[in-house]
Formats: sequence, structure tokens, C-alpha cells
Amino acid sequence: MAETGQLRAPTALPGLGPVALWRIAIITGVLDAQAGLVHRVWHRFAVGLSGPPRLILTGGNAQVLLARLSIEGARIEDNLVLRGLALRLLPNPPDGSRSR
Repeated sequence: MAETGQLRAPTALPGLGPVALWRIAIITGVLDAQAGLVHRVWHRFAVGLSGPPRLILTGGNAQVLLARLSIEGARIEDNLVLRGLALRLLPNPPDGSRSR
């Protein structure tokens, strides 16, 4: 820990002012927190299963989140919620459940 006192964070980057650096720091922190949460929950599930669980990401920032994860086999499914809702509207869904 003593060595960290000698590290100097950049106060400016060429072409970026303090507001841009602040925004980058906030966005990076949020994305890293999300990736950490996904990783932690995935590992908790993996402990109780015979094999690794599948991780499927969806949503507007799925690609950005996937790039921060080191979970083998993780993939993106676009429009997952909309596809589920569409299946729910079918009179005889493929899984045998009925729409209400």
C-alpha cells in the first residue's frame, strides 16, 4: 500500500477536459460494477451445478458488458424479452404453456 502514494493520476488527457474525464470515470465504474456483479452471481450458481451455467446477456449495453467479462461461452441474445412476450401470445407455445 505504501507504493500507491507515489502513483499520480492524470489530471488531463489531450483533448479531454475535467468534465469528460469525470464522465469516463463514472461510466467505467458503473460498467465494472455490473460486470463484477454478473461474475459473482455466475460463480455462485456454478458452485451448485454439475457444469458451468450458461450466461446470456441482452439489452442495449450487452456488448459492452460482455467485453468486460471473462466467462467462457457467454453470449448475447438480441430482443430476448420481446421474443418471450411474442411466445407468450401464441395460442400453443412450443413449451406447452398457455397464454393467460
